[in-house]
Amino acid sequence: MLNHIYAIHTRNDPDTYLYVGRSVDPKGRLAQHITESTTGTTTKCKVFSALIKQGEQLDYIVLDSGDTVDEDLWVVNMAGSGHPLTNSKAGDQEQELFTLDPDHVKQPWTVDLFVDAKWEKGLMRCKANEWSVWIKGVQFFRTGQSKLRMWHVDYGTWEIGGFDMAMSYKNAVEMLTTGTERHKRWMKSYKTASALRPDALM
Repeated sequence: MLNHIYAIHTRNDPDTYLYVGRSVDPKGRLAQHITESTTGTTTKCKVFSALIKQGEQLDYIVLDSGDTVDEDLWVVNMAGSGHPLTNSKAGDQEQELFTLDPDHVKQPWTVDLFVDAKWEKGLMRCKANEWSVWIKGVQFFRTGQSKLRMWHVDYGTWEIGGFDMAMSYKNAVEMLTTGTERHKRWMKSYKTASALRPDALM
C-alpha cells in the first residue's frame, strides 16, 4: 500500500511546517490530529489546540510518496531546514524532540552547509558514481569536480552549473536564496518548464 510523508501547516502560513508524519491517508490522519488536540497533552496537541482556538485552520501537504518512505529522515531534514516541528522522539510520547519557538529563525543558505555536510553514496535517487546529501529539505547530488544537481519535492530536479565544486555550491546558495537574481531566474524557468511539461521535472 502506498505511504505518504505529509507535513501539517496553517493555511495562513503554508511554508512553515508544524508536524511531519507518514500515513496511507494524510487527509484522514489530519482529521485525527485535530480531534486528538482537544484532549491530548503532547506539545503537538497543545500547539494545534492553541492555533485552532486562535482561529487558524490546519492543512497538510504531501512531501513524498512510495512503498518505502523514511519518516525519520524527513523529520530530521525538515527540522534542520528551520521548520518548528512538534514531533517527538517516539511519535507522540512525552519527550519532545522539537518544540514550537515563536522566535524561531530559519537557517540561511550558505556554502558551509555543503562543505560541512556528510555526503554519501547509494541514497535514494542517486545515479552511478554520485554522492548525495539532504540539506534543509533539499536533496543534492554531486559527481566529479564540478557537477551538482538537486531535487526538491515541489520543484523536481535541477542541474546547477559551476567551473568547480566551490562555484557550484555558491550558485546553489544564490539559486535557493529568495530575492537574489539567480533565484528569480530559476523561478521563471521553473514556471515555464512546469507549464510546458509538468512531468519533466520529477
